[in-house]
Amino acid sequence: MAVSRSVQSTVSASPNPAGLSWAAARLRLGQVNVGFWVVVAGAVIALQPTLPSVGGGLAWVGLVCAFVVIQAPFDWVGGYLLPVRHGRRSTGFEVWAREWLRGVGVHALAYVLAGWVALAVAGAAGGGAAAVALLLLAFGLVGGQRLMALWMTGAVPEAFPEASMAALKRAGLDASQVEVVDVKDAGFVGGWVGLPGRESLLVPRRWTETLTAPNLEIVLLRRRMGLESGARGQGVVGALAFNAVGLLLALSWVPGSGLDTAGGLWMTSAGVTLWSFLGLLTLPTLSRRAVHVLDRITQAHRSPEGMARVIRTLDRDQEDERSRARLVETIFHPVPAPEHRVTALLEEEASAFAPWRVTRMSLFTSWMTLSWLSRAVHCNGGRPQLWVLFPGD
Repeated sequence: MAVSRSVQSTVSASPNPAGLSWAAARLRLGQVNVGFWVVVAGAVIALQPTLPSVGGGLAWVGLVCAFVVIQAPFDWVGGYLLPVRHGRRSTGFEVWAREWLRGVGVHALAYVLAGWVALAVAGAAGGGAAAVALLLLAFGLVGGQRLMALWMTGAVPEAFPEASMAALKRAGLDASQVEVVDVKDAGFVGGWVGLPGRESLLVPRRWTETLTAPNLEIVLLRRRMGLESGARGQGVVGALAFNAVGLLLALSWVPGSGLDTAGGLWMTSAGVTLWSFLGLLTLPTLSRRAVHVLDRITQAHRSPEGMARVIRTLDRDQEDERSRARLVETIFHPVPAPEHRVTALLEEEASAFAPWRVTRMSLFTSWMTLSWLSRAVHCNGGRPQLWVLFPGD
């Protein structure tokens, strides 16, 4: 599924309609969507509603289906309405609907299976064993991220193109560990997938077709630095640890929580959702730190000018927001605005502590701890091709 050059031209040439910018409109939607689920989670915990007395597995399927239905209007606004209004989508509703159905199917199935595993293990060995099983599933989700991304996008991995092989070699990457994927959503940036020590790199075909050779080389070098510096591994470990704490706190403190009944799963997932919301307010600070660290490491191998050029070029596919208020960035954005990144190239020293993408990895792995926020945030709301590999730096 390719983003053609004509579509890209249309996107870049289309002016924003009157009112909120592309970035501001998506941020507003994310605030409303996340806020909605936080309020629902708080109400569920406070009111302790009773589920119909049906089998635990069947009741859990019903809850997952209810989530899909309630989330659908938010998905439509974020995935279809806003991109069309802002000139970032040229295909019709039926194309988006097919993408959405594919994504919702994968996402919902993952939640159903996680709930069923918890119910089965809790029934056989107790709630503690079921909690361990969910955390092991989250760990397995990291290992299966490549496969999940391909399922979600429908993309077929390809070998790195010969025409761009020189840039790959200059970046110091081995072609055997890199695959190119043709994903329609311009916000897709790929990334390292797999468990630490067994990673492979997914690169959007769009980069190999539209970036100049110097820009592509810097982008690939930065990917290499993200792995070799340990930043990617720190992000994975930090995300898993964050979700483990959230699950254990929900099971310990939320009234009615548990993993042996559908009602207990419901209360547990409500508690985990509130914990995920806390992560959305705190983890972006760590993520932004990692972005700055990798920017500085990369520019040390090339030049500040080259790094600045790439930062500004790639942001046009992402937020298209060169600067923003510091308070807004602190609360809502794990990736700093381009001008903040460019300024930081010369202002700050590199650091060994850089949990790269910890915020968005925590959202992805929270599938297995049953959070309701993994696809309600502004960066991927309604855009299923970004639900497994989130957009970012």
